[in-house]
Amino acid sequence: MTFPILDIEKSSVEKYLSNMVQDSNHRFKSWEYCYTAFGNLDSVDYLSLHLAFYLASWGMYRGSCGILWKDYTIHMDAVNIIRKFHSLRKEWFTMDDVSQIMKLYNALKDYYSKITYYKPENKTSSLNLAATDTLITKIMLGTIGCVPALDDLFKRAFHCQGKQFDEELLKRIIDCSQSNKDTIQQCQRYISEKLHYHYPSMKVVDMCFWQKGFDDLKNRVTKNGKIR
Repeated sequence: MTFPILDIEKSSVEKYLSNMVQDSNHRFKSWEYCYTAFGNLDSVDYLSLHLAFYLASWGMYRGSCGILWKDYTIHMDAVNIIRKFHSLRKEWFTMDDVSQIMKLYNALKDYYSKITYYKPENKTSSLNLAATDTLITKIMLGTIGCVPALDDLFKRAFHCQGKQFDEELLKRIIDCSQSNKDTIQQCQRYISEKLHYHYPSMKVVDMCFWQKGFDDLKNRVTKNGKIR
């Protein structure tokens, strides 16, 4: 199936960015700190702490997510996996990178899916952590920056609701970034002026479609809380 290549809209990126311009301590800033930390390959303990707080700040330590019941040390083995793919931390991605990105995704998914936890109401039966697309791609975005975070809002705007992250979807995302390179570079310059920090291409893609998905959902919610 052939999918149309979607446009990166600078206005959506600017709207997302306005949160951090208005509030220098906004939760969106947690991505910067985590991404910066992983650029230096510091100690596993230090990087695990950064990853845990970034995920918490980005909504992954909620009651519905198993990592809520774990401390930050569960991320240590994941950090060691991520370190092996440090060469993927770069500005632009091509189809030549698909294989390595998928290897990283699958390695992280395999690791987190084997983690078990217990809830207070049932301490006799363990549960498996849900290694969802949202969790794994948020980790990849915050550490390597090779994919956007594929949560429900991104998928809504990218027209891939209900689809799991796979090689086909990754190729669509890379096509989008390559086809919108000029606009992404304009956004990068604008972000650098406002935040004095360089955002890689996939983070710009993430910002654009998260904001578009957020706005679309907001416009569809009726007064009684239902979605049109």
